[in-house]
Formats: sequence, structure tokens, C-alpha cells
Amino acid sequence: MNAYTEFLENRAREIYPEDDIDYSQALMEVVNMFRHFDEALDTFLAEHGFTGNRSDVDEKISYIRTKFARADIQPPRNMKKWYTEHKRIQKETAIRICFAFGLTVEESEDFMRRICLLRGFDCHNVEEVIYFYAISNRLSYSEARELIAGVPKVNVGKIDFDKEVLYTSAIVEEIRRFKNPEELTEYISVNIRQFGYNNATAYKYIRDMWKEISAEGGLAATERRKLYIEFNDTDIVIEEQAQGTEEDSDRNGRKGQSGLEGQTERIGRTDRVDWKGGTGSKGRADRQDRAGKSGDSLWEIYLQILGLAGNRITRLGTDRSLKPILRDNELLHAWAEDSFPSRVGLEKILNGEHVSEELVHKTILLLVFYRFWVKSALRNHSYQAKNGDTYRCTCEINKYLMDAGYPELYPGDPFDWIILHAVENDFPLLVFREYMQELFYVKESDINAKYAET
Repeated sequence: MNAYTEFLENRAREIYPEDDIDYSQALMEVVNMFRHFDEALDTFLAEHGFTGNRSDVDEKISYIRTKFARADIQPPRNMKKWYTEHKRIQKETAIRICFAFGLTVEESEDFMRRICLLRGFDCHNVEEVIYFYAISNRLSYSEARELIAGVPKVNVGKIDFDKEVLYTSAIVEEIRRFKNPEELTEYISVNIRQFGYNNATAYKYIRDMWKEISAEGGLAATERRKLYIEFNDTDIVIEEQAQGTEEDSDRNGRKGQSGLEGQTERIGRTDRVDWKGGTGSKGRADRQDRAGKSGDSLWEIYLQILGLAGNRITRLGTDRSLKPILRDNELLHAWAEDSFPSRVGLEKILNGEHVSEELVHKTILLLVFYRFWVKSALRNHSYQAKNGDTYRCTCEINKYLMDAGYPELYPGDPFDWIILHAVENDFPLLVFREYMQELFYVKESDINAKYAET
């Protein structure tokens, strides 16, 4: 592990919401620590023969062009913008770099994960399965393109789980047995319908977990009934709403999300709940027992997972989107915003519709994380982690990710870091929800102003 990832991993472990620190400030500092693609690329170039001046953009671009020329590959356009505008690259460009630098499959996977923050080869994608085969067998980029031109075009569609599904692991197993390119192209041609979708394994995992989470009497319903505390305004506001009064109230208080006894104060906040006790009568009185009913919507359960279910964000219910909270939030890196699991994305996955690789990646990561810790909380009647839980959770997340063809948790990925930050703390699910509520607090006044105008 290099110094960059080691620092981020340590910060994930050190920052704790209830410590005597400015939690928001600490999170903001981490957001600003994530490196841009060009900074990560500099590290890669140094590891692969560049000995020039790392501050000289033209010299670095010239070195990259030389690599492409030697591999007889057309270089990417606008490389200078990688440095002047911190532009990220598309996956096709990343793969071309892998060919140009003569990387192995393992080195290519590492480059896409660590430098580009991309998924490795998706062997359910016709082009990428051919690239995977080509790099595995030391074929050139031009030879790979010739193979791509020789296979049928794919009609992209939904995954129909009622029919036979060809999973990525089966494809990879077949590819490793092929002795020549002709066997590969024949295999693709025969199974071309099965290449009309991707992420089949990930979709299956997400669908199965969602059934377990969202079922009547499932994990979310049971948590809502036994432990979860609504993300509401102060008790005064809740009481006034119940009585139907229309008096103005102070809406600056913030309800805690731990479901634990006792209260503590922090600068700028009131009505926070101490994380050190057990479930108390006050917490039970605050719960709205809507759980266990089949009427709980995907949106409501999604909010509960994030710790945002309650009357505090009722105004967002019209659009059922967290974009007003996530967009340009100083506590959320732009790359994490782009791939943040969404209600729309989850619905599409459950319907077998196509969504981006990164959205699938982060959705499966979020659901494995929630399922692990809510099971632990219900089993132990406490959100506190037990000895060995951190290791077991990390292993379970990585197993699901790797089975679905995605990389393991990486501290240098802004969304992965959020999950690692939660997992490394004593109350993982609560720390994650505390972070989500911090995102809301940053945008609360903007949201109130926006909806006051409508």
C-alpha cells in the first residue's frame, strides 16, 4: 500500500463523529485529499519508465504519445486537458493505454481500479471480452479491433431472469480454455444474445438482497419497528404536527439517528442522542411504526438505509431524488456524486434495465454494507460492532464485488472511502447515517429556500 492510500485508510479509521473535532471540517479535508486523474497518472508514468520532469505537462504528453506510436495505436485527443482541466478518461481510452504500455491483464485491472477508478474488464461486453482475450494472449490493439469487427453486433436489452442467463464467471472460464482467436469469435457469435446485457451477476445479487431487505417483515421493516429512529425535526415540531397546530417552531434542532439512550450536545446542534446506551423509551416513542407493512415503498426503504427516512426531508418526496442534497456538496467528492446509488438506478436494476457500471458497483456495495450491519444490529439489539465484525464485513463486501467482476474496496475511491470510514468505526451503520445527515445539513437552507419558492 502506498502512502496515498495508507493516509486515506488511516483517516477513515481516525475520524469519528462524536469525537471532539469538527466532523464536517474533517470530512471536507478528506474530500480535498482525493487526487485527480492526472495526479494518479503521474504515479503510473513514474512506475512505467518516465524519468522526466513531472511538472512539465508537455514532456509527459510526449512520453505517452511515444508509447502509443510504438504500439501503433492512435493516441487520445486532448490529452492536455487531463492536466489543465483535470479531465477523467473513458474506459475505451483506459484500455488503449493498457495496450500502449504493454500491460498484463492483472496490471490492466490495477490501472483501471487504482488510477482511473474504473471497473476492470467486463467480459459480458463483446468489445471488452475481446480486449481481455487479446491482452491475455499478447495480441496487439489492432488485432483486437479486427476481431471485434468480425463478430455480430449486439442488441442491448433487459436481463430476463426467467430465461437462462450466462454469467460473467462462466464466460471467463470459457475464454481461458480457448487456444486461438477463432474459438473466441465463434463462442461470441453462438452466444451473441447473451451479450445483449451485462452485470448479470451483480443484478442477481442486488435483486436477492433487495428481496431480503424490503420484504414484508424483512430486514428494513424489522429495523424500522425495533431500532430505527426517524430523521425528524425537534420533538416540538413532531408534537405540533400530531396536534395539528400551525405554530412556528425552531427547526434548527437535529434529531439523532442512533436509537440509543441519553443525549449530548454539540456546537450548532440540539437534541442529539448519545451512542453509548441501549434503546430507550424516548426513542421508541419517536418511531413511526410504518414498518412490516407491504406499503413501504422503495423510496422509503432507500431513505431508511441512508438514515434519512423521516419528516425532515419530506419536501424531497415529490421528486424522490437526493440530487438537491448531493449536487456540489462540499462534503462529497464529485466522483462519488456521479456514482451515488439512487432510487431511479435501483428501480432500473430491479427491472433488469441497463445502468452505468459505476452505479451498479456502488449499489451492490451499499446493499451488502447495510445488510451486514442491520443483521448484526437486530441480532445483538445494538448498532455497535462486535469483535471481528469489521474484518468480516470487509471480506463479505469484497467477495460480492469480486464475484460480480468489480474491484475490492479501495480507499482512493471517494465512495468506497465513505463505506470504509463507516466500517472502521464502532457503530458502522450509525456513522454512515451520520455522514449522510451531514450532507443534508450542508444543503438544508438551499433546499428550504428552493421549495419555499414553489
